[in-house]
Amino acid sequence: MTLYKRIITLTLAMRKSQQRDEFGLTAKQKEVLNNLIDIYIQRSEPVGSKTLAEERIRELSPASIRSYLEEMEKMGFLYKPHASAGRVPTEKGIKYYVNELMNKLNDKEEEYAFLKERLWKVHSNYRELLKFTSHLLASLSHQAALVLMPKLDHVSITAIDFIRVAYKKVLVVVVFKLGFVENKVIETELDFNQKELTNYSLMINEMLGKGMSVYEIRDFILRQMAELKELYDKLLEDISNSIKEQDIILEGQSNLFDAPEFSNVNEMKKIFKAFEEKSKIVKLLDKTLKIRGVITFIGREDLSSDLEGIAMVAAPYYGSDETVGTIGVIGPMRMNYMNIIPLVGNVAKLISSFLKKGEGESNG
Repeated sequence: MTLYKRIITLTLAMRKSQQRDEFGLTAKQKEVLNNLIDIYIQRSEPVGSKTLAEERIRELSPASIRSYLEEMEKMGFLYKPHASAGRVPTEKGIKYYVNELMNKLNDKEEEYAFLKERLWKVHSNYRELLKFTSHLLASLSHQAALVLMPKLDHVSITAIDFIRVAYKKVLVVVVFKLGFVENKVIETELDFNQKELTNYSLMINEMLGKGMSVYEIRDFILRQMAELKELYDKLLEDISNSIKEQDIILEGQSNLFDAPEFSNVNEMKKIFKAFEEKSKIVKLLDKTLKIRGVITFIGREDLSSDLEGIAMVAAPYYGSDETVGTIGVIGPMRMNYMNIIPLVGNVAKLISSFLKKGEGESNG
């Protein structure tokens, strides 16, 4: 290679290394910042230039790394909690890190198979499925987990079936348009035989098929079939109670006590107060219903002033082709995004597949 070509090659390499991304960072700054945040997530303590030079970026001296850290501190990606301490990422720094990570993460096939096996055991009842999902997410992420339940209505009922399970006890199976199934055992004054119940089911489903509402069917029953009135009234009462419950399932809040960031009692009080005021979290989760895939909310700018220092990884789930709810994990901004983002994504995919009509049976 001629001297001229070598100079051109070195010049191009230097220009490339100095090119800045959409965050205004050069390739070397990105390398330093990514490694610093990796270590910070693992150890929950400020990271210094000496640590980075010894453990991650051995080709650079501590002095060179310190220079990069100072530049990124001025840019708002890092800060020093104490004059003599190393540096800690800011909300801006964590957002940059997660943005970079989202472009690198791959699906975890083994984890998907494991989750599918666990969730399959309760997939036939959507309430049990979503309750267990919250428990499983909290257990695997070691953070707090939440599930926004679907909002149902009477209009979305597509089928009702009655099954005799014991003396004066009837299992009622209600199928909603989105593929959800509600199972309720109702105690009755009369003892119905299965032939009667099957005929009632066929009659009601025929009326539903003609577009009649559950209340129009009730009026018909009141006029024509006194013996069915009690059973249907109890069914409507249970359905109405279920429909009122668009709620959040929260699990694993105590996991937050283990995070060093929340060792301050006042900080914990603020977080738990935010959990108690569920309407704020519902509004936040509603934003995810219009988004496909996993989304992250980091710090007070994305969440609220009550949730400073907190991050949430969330994803919508679907019934048929319609978004109906959200699952998520809440924890410190220092949470292990590399594991939690694929975890939330895989669980959301599985719930959606179970809730789609007929999908549960086909996955067996």
